[in-house]
Amino acid sequence: MSCGGRKTGNASFFIVERIRFIMNIIDAHCHVPYKERDLHPTLGVEFTRAALRRNMQAHDIDAVVSPTSYSPQWNDGPLIREHDLANWDTNIHFLLGINPLQCSEGGNEGIERARKLMLDGTVKGLKVYLGYYHVAVTDERYMRFFALANELKRPVMLHTGDTHYKTGKLRYSHPLVVDDIAVDFPDARFVIAHLGNPWTVDAAAVVYKNANVFTDLSGMFIGSQMPPSLRRQVQEAYEYVDNPTKFMFGTDWPVCEVGPYIEEFKRTIPERDHGLFFRENALNVYDL
Repeated sequence: MSCGGRKTGNASFFIVERIRFIMNIIDAHCHVPYKERDLHPTLGVEFTRAALRRNMQAHDIDAVVSPTSYSPQWNDGPLIREHDLANWDTNIHFLLGINPLQCSEGGNEGIERARKLMLDGTVKGLKVYLGYYHVAVTDERYMRFFALANELKRPVMLHTGDTHYKTGKLRYSHPLVVDDIAVDFPDARFVIAHLGNPWTVDAAAVVYKNANVFTDLSGMFIGSQMPPSLRRQVQEAYEYVDNPTKFMFGTDWPVCEVGPYIEEFKRTIPERDHGLFFRENALNVYDL
């Protein structure tokens, strides 16, 4: 029997290694509360730093990747919630949200500041809220940030699929649009958030085609159980892509309950790939 290319006559070594990977999870898509005490305005759940820490400890989550969060009530500048990036634990890794409405055509608002924040390690990469902002992914205001990510070889997470707020417009958030930028910026790494749900087949096609495109399975369902039809969609997409390095675990907390979400994906993703899915792929995609 082999594990990671090493032969061993001790089967228990393989079992221990596999359990270790499962139990040390990276949540590759998790939202953090900017206030010490808060109640999520639409979900009505405790959305506090203490609740985040409890979840991480209870479920053996070593680190989370968190995009700086969009809300239609906030009047952010070009860089979303930049002022809230300080004084976090070292196992919270941020992606810098981009607000295209505060970027002028032909201007460079936020570009040099985003460059600095990526180079000094404050953020790992960028987040684009497709659909929430009624701006096409190929708009010049976004393309300047993709060029920066390409230059620095950084990851860019893109919201795709349905939107949490009804003010979103779905024609901007279809996962097929990610193919355009993946081709034009081959040195950036693009992450299709939520597997483009409900357009999971289209998302899988983009992930399969492009070496620099990945996906996270965050926010796929709300509650404690994944609908059987959705589980089949995820498994079909997984089989279609046929590359276990392309999929990452994420919860989209506080949208989803962490414990049940982990258990559902332990059943959905082949056990042989749990180490990649729950941990290693996020390490590689986000340079953690």
